[in-house]
Amino acid sequence: MPLNVAIAGLKGHQGTIIEGISQIEGARLAAVCDDSLEALAGVKSWKCADENTHTYTDWQEMLENWRMTTSTCWVKRA
Repeated sequence: MPLNVAIAGLKGHQGTIIEGISQIEGARLAAVCDDSLEALAGVKSWKCADENTHTYTDWQEMLENWRMTTSTCWVKRA
């Protein structure tokens, strides 16, 4: 069974998550959500992303469309 990973929010430590996905056998980046289209545009170039990695601007839509094994969420503090 693959380890499907989703990331909600690209304003934190996604680099650590990206490295971790690449190091876990069977792990794949299934989906990424952020409110920045510019940030999402770079996702396809990540080494853990593939042609089946989807991007979203709405986290609820992402979760409705994907059954994740695990997900991460970064919240920007004021």
